[in-house]
Amino acid sequence: ELESSREEVKEYKNEIEVKDREIMRLEMSKEFRKLGVIRKGHLDDYSKETIRAKFTNISMLTATHRFSEPLKVAGSEWSILIMSCESKSKKYLSAYLELTQPSESLSYTVYLKVSLFSHNRDKPVHFLRWTMHCFSREQKGWGHAQFISFEELLKPSNEYIKNDSIMMAIEFIPFSC
Repeated sequence: ELESSREEVKEYKNEIEVKDREIMRLEMSKEFRKLGVIRKGHLDDYSKETIRAKFTNISMLTATHRFSEPLKVAGSEWSILIMSCESKSKKYLSAYLELTQPSESLSYTVYLKVSLFSHNRDKPVHFLRWTMHCFSREQKGWGHAQFISFEELLKPSNEYIKNDSIMMAIEFIPFSC
């Protein structure tokens, strides 16, 4: 019975991923057509990049920036940036895609999705849906100051933290402009 339940959860996750990709494809087609970036075709025609990172000592997280190892894509280096912030006496985990080594002359229109994973693969991922933002030497980062509350992050039933560490990923598609 337990194995049957696990299979059902896997199938459900696969369905969600397929629907997520379709929603993203539709959103991108609509948004980028407005910008004139995509004239025909679909998201599948473009390369999607993913930065994955494990951040440790989460209990000691402050407003000081912590960066993942950079990933070189489209002539620039990109990283995940995390820190904590407070709003209305509530503490949050902030998560951003950061252009750490921008190309001298390029700016980018980027679609991105930020995700926080549970250490238990059967638990859902916390993520915010695909968004679009422009990056340049002047606009190096974009993300969510209130990505998840520490109350939710620390809740044992979510299993986001294990050995004082979290696992995050940012999927993104950069277009030079």
